[in-house]
Amino acid sequence: MANKQDFGLKIVEEGLAMVSLLGNEKRLPANMQQIQDAEKVARAKELGIWNKNLKLVASEQKAKYSYLQEITVEVTDVVDASLFHARVIGKDNAKIDIAMEHFNAAQAEELEKPVLKGTICAARFSADKKWYRCRVVGTVSKDALHVQFIDYGNTEVIKAVDGALTDLRKLPKNLLAFEP
Repeated sequence: MANKQDFGLKIVEEGLAMVSLLGNEKRLPANMQQIQDAEKVARAKELGIWNKNLKLVASEQKAKYSYLQEITVEVTDVVDASLFHARVIGKDNAKIDIAMEHFNAAQAEELEKPVLKGTICAARFSADKKWYRCRVVGTVSKDALHVQFIDYGNTEVIKAVDGALTDLRKLPKNLLAFEP
């Protein structure tokens, strides 16, 4: 695609986005009419988000949102054009963030071995050295686990140092109380 407007048009045509002028009325794209027409066609064909059978939650969790309900999200991880993670902006996220800022890894218990797939715990993210909630998604080797940061979607391999998983810790009950 040649420019961002083309990408915007393409995702609207596929029913993967809707037109919203909120806060942007003065800076409309040159092809705004074409984008609005593309949304009308996508709605009529029930493509993507306009599909009446669309499941809004990809996991086993019950859907929390109604069909076409508007929610505010932040994109937290982009793997490629078809796989990304978004986090709903809300008060629970703020509570989780504050609780994780106060998380003291030195006082937190070590995980009991073997650490099983599906275990919810805390992991230190290598990029910023901060602790985040995660789920163990698999074993890479005897000394490494693959985790997914449950509040952001990104993944990382946590390696043991001298046989100890120093970058994984048990979460306190207050952080386990929040839904992953």
